[in-house]
Amino acid sequence: MTDNLSEVLAKIGEEYREKINNDSRHYIEISIAKKAAELGFSEAQEQYKNAFAIVLLKDPFGGMKVRSDGRTFVNYAQFEFGIVVPNYIARQVDLPQRPYTAQDSMRINRCHIKRFEKIHSGKLQRTFNDDCVRQFLQHPMNLVPKEIRSQHQP
Repeated sequence: MTDNLSEVLAKIGEEYREKINNDSRHYIEISIAKKAAELGFSEAQEQYKNAFAIVLLKDPFGGMKVRSDGRTFVNYAQFEFGIVVPNYIARQVDLPQRPYTAQDSMRINRCHIKRFEKIHSGKLQRTFNDDCVRQFLQHPMNLVPKEIRSQHQP
């Protein structure tokens, strides 16, 4: 199980490697369970269904940002590859890590998806964590393709 968790965490770190800044106040949450499911670890998927890895972003991306108190991240650890997880998860793996100290004020980057849901009429399958973030990372300026955006200007 710990090998699976190590692999899931390493995969998250690898996937967001180019976007990580260890001292940033902007972050996104990545579902450990959903990443485990993508990798085919059904046991890990069930065990970590309410656990999230934190990816500290070099630059905030478009969309809604929600301010949070840095004290939210008391008892968190940061891995060598940059992602942050609660200590109860960090203790389960044998990966290089250090205690994480957050900024006083943090900002979670949430995608602004109301328009996206409206345009795609309910075909959006997940909320604004992994899929929405992945679209922003692939297309930093455009969540919705240009041809669709031009048809649905406010």
